[in-house]
Formats: sequence, C-alpha cells, structure tokens
Amino acid sequence: MGVPGSTAVTCGAPEVYRAASALLGEAFAPAADAAATFYTVNTCSWPRTETARLFLPESTVALDHAVQVRDARTGAPLPFVEEAQSNERHRAAGRFPHVPVADVPACGAVRLDIVPVAERSAPGDGDSGLSGDPTVVENDHLRVTVDLREACISSIVDKATGREMVRQDAAVGFNGYVYVYDEYATAGAFNHQSSKTVADDSMHLLASRSTAPPAALVDRVTDATGQTLVYACSPAGTRGLRVRVHLPHHAARIDIENRIDKDATLTKESAFFAFPFALDNPVVHTEATGGVLGTDRETVPGSATHMRAVRRWISLSDGNSHAALATADAPLIQLGGIAIPYVPYPQSLRQEEPATVFSWVHNNIADTPSPAACVPPSASPAPCARTTWAWIRATSARIGTAPSRSTFRRSERQPSSSTSPPRPAPAETRRARRRPPGRGPTPLPGRRRRSAPPAERGLPHRSPVRRPRDRRGHAAAAAAGSFGAFGVKETGGLLYRSVSFRAPSA
Repeated sequence: MGVPGSTAVTCGAPEVYRAASALLGEAFAPAADAAATFYTVNTCSWPRTETARLFLPESTVALDHAVQVRDARTGAPLPFVEEAQSNERHRAAGRFPHVPVADVPACGAVRLDIVPVAERSAPGDGDSGLSGDPTVVENDHLRVTVDLREACISSIVDKATGREMVRQDAAVGFNGYVYVYDEYATAGAFNHQSSKTVADDSMHLLASRSTAPPAALVDRVTDATGQTLVYACSPAGTRGLRVRVHLPHHAARIDIENRIDKDATLTKESAFFAFPFALDNPVVHTEATGGVLGTDRETVPGSATHMRAVRRWISLSDGNSHAALATADAPLIQLGGIAIPYVPYPQSLRQEEPATVFSWVHNNIADTPSPAACVPPSASPAPCARTTWAWIRATSARIGTAPSRSTFRRSERQPSSSTSPPRPAPAETRRARRRPPGRGPTPLPGRRRRSAPPAERGLPHRSPVRRPRDRRGHAAAAAAGSFGAFGVKETGGLLYRSVSFRAPSA
C-alpha cells in the first residue's frame, strides 16, 4: 500500500488503514517549532536508559547548520555526538546524532525534537585526554582493561560483585582474533570436496594457526555517549584489524566493533573472535528462529553439535553470574573450542572451555554451490552466496577468456612475441582475411575445410571457450566458472564491519 502520505495510502488504501494512519499521526504529532521529530520507543517491560542513533537527512537540515536535541518531557537540551555518513556517494546524505535518553518508560516512548540553532554547542562530558591508564575504561558498573600486547580485552570486572568476568587461563583472550590457515588436502575452487574429507585427532588437516600480533593504541575519547578506546593491528590473513571498544556511561554493557580489511583468497581459511567468560559449567541458551536452543534442552538427533547459528543473542549462566553476547553480523558460533570443519569435527584446542564462545566471522570451507573465496560480501562484484549457516562466501572477480585448445598448445611451443618477430602470414591466408563477411575462409593447401560458421547453419553464435588441459590452468579455470579464465583477479581491500558484539554482565 505504500507509506503514510503516499498516493497509494490516500487513494487506494482501505478506509481502516487511512483512519489508523490519522490516529497514529495524532498520537505522535511532531513539534511545531522543530525541524524534525523522533520518538524513541522502549518495547521492554522495564524502564531503560540508552543511546538513540537518529538519522537527520540533509534535505531536512543542511549539514553545515547547527542543531539542538530537546527532550519533549522537560524541554531541556540533551547532549549528543554527531556521526558523519560513512559513504556519502552511495548512501543518503545526512548525519547521525547519537543521543543518550534516560528513563524511557516501559512499553512507552519519549519524543525528541531537532531544533536549529545559531551556534554549535560544546560537546557535553567530552574529554579526549588520556587521564590515568590509557588502556582502561570504567563506569559505575564495569571496569574494562585492554591488553595491547595480546590485542584483546584482558579483564572485565563487575564492580557490583567484584567478580572477574574474563577467564584468565583461556587459550585466547577476550575478543582475541584467531586466524586459522587451514591448508587442507582438498585444494580450493573444487566443488563437493568438503563433504568427502574426513578428519581425526592427529590434526593433519590443520596447517597453522595464529592469533593477533601486538596492537597499537589509536584513540581514546570520552564524550556524551561514553568512553571509547580504539586499537589496531595486522593479523595474519588480513591487511589490518581495527577494534573499537565502547563503554556507555550508565550501562553494564560493552559495545565492541571489529573491522577487518581483508583480501580475497581461494586458500582454505577461517577466522574467529574468542569470548572466554569466567563461568563454571554454564547453561548456554541461544536464540533461534521462533524459539530458544540450549545445552539443557533436547535437539533434533543428527543435528550439528560443534556449531550453532544464533539469531541475535547467546546467554550463559552458572547460577550465580550471568552474561549475554549479542551479535549483529556474525551469527555462526562454536562453543567450548574450535572444531576441525570436517567430519567427525574433532576439537583442535588443548583444553575444553565450556564458557568460551568462538564467533566464526568468516571461512571458505564449503565449495558449493560455486567455488568460493574468503572475502567480505561487499568486496566482491560477483553475487554473494551464503550457506544455511550464513557463512560469508563470495566468488572472486573473473577476467579474460581462455584460448582454444590449439592456441594453447601453440603458445607452449612458440617463443613469445617480445623475444622474436612475428612470422608473416601466408599469402593465401591474407587473401582469406579480405573476403566478404559471411563467407568461410578459403581452405589452405593440404588442409581440410572446416564446417560453415554457425550463422550460416542457422545456429546462434557461441565463442569457442575451452579450458586448458594441463594442470596449471585447472584451478584458475575452475575459479573463473564459465569463462575458463587463466587469470583470476582477486578482489578485496574494502573495509567492512565484520561483527559487532554486546557483552553485558548482570
């Protein structure tokens, strides 16, 4: 039917829809003196204090004009932080105000009014200086410490109980990056091989594994929304990793954003972010479509036990402490360890960690429905394919076409044109090239004339694309798909947000 205010709503929509739209407009009417009005809605059954992320289009308020955000309950201005549009060329022009809103009632809403002002107000609660330990962020609920040497979060202390929420003897630190360079016996770009490979406890399929190198502190800032710490490093298999750790002012929650700059590759590989919680034999629940799965609940016989696909969150509880992990972009997880991704999926870590969640951010293990390269979907011009478990897979870019079989053999026998001059074509061949189009070439002496072109036989024209016979071109031809290209240009290098986690502790 369209959107409220469109022609479809006003002309073609049923009367009940138009009446409902009118009632909704009366109940949530905009302020008369505001350039834009937003309503922050709390769908929970308890009051909440959160940061609202709004989008203010440039068509509503110009980017160079200052604005003020007012709480309609009191009329008082609220502090906020502006975020610029990440891709001005391909996305709507505008800006994103981040506004902390306190005490939004349960199942209720709070109106926020955007009012133009003459001058920009100074950012509230802002302090970009590195006071105290630059690797520590702290609020009333949590104290978070970052270990730059290990490129991870080394400690999360619940200040209400004094309990450490990070397992200190874990194989990988909290939000630690694990790169698994799995040079399997089945080479990349060959279909249907992943289901035929069998693993065992000898770990012969695992070529190498590495964690992130030491990181550098890039930025630390305190603003109206909270405290933010940014560090970066260059792990194996990537061009770079940039981590943003944000601790809101009045919330027992950590917002973690990991951005990976990665190249495409056909080599079998995987990457994980580890989240080792200091809980003793916890009960684990994961949200699924239409329900909740758990370690204390029955599952379908024969279903995968070494990994789970979460819809939005995973919770862990040992009876005394509780923790939750919410993911926006990486739904595939492994619990307790990292399994070799071939049947019978043996564990590859030396110790079992029941309260450690490994977020499987990317892999190219499966070769169906098409040969895949481990690359962010946004970095590939080819359509992105996702398996049932939402693995990040995409084919690499394809260039060129393969020569015919005879041309390939001749190129092996003859030296390149850069080292020897080309031989002149025979006179009979030169005369054949000058013949009118649509007629076949004059047969050379001693050679049998080929069949007529497809157009003369009433057939559609098709380019003679053939794959080379020698083994050097097999992988390239398979990766190129129907083009059979010798050269495969691997596309990558685009920065993308791989995963955003929220890890509160109650």
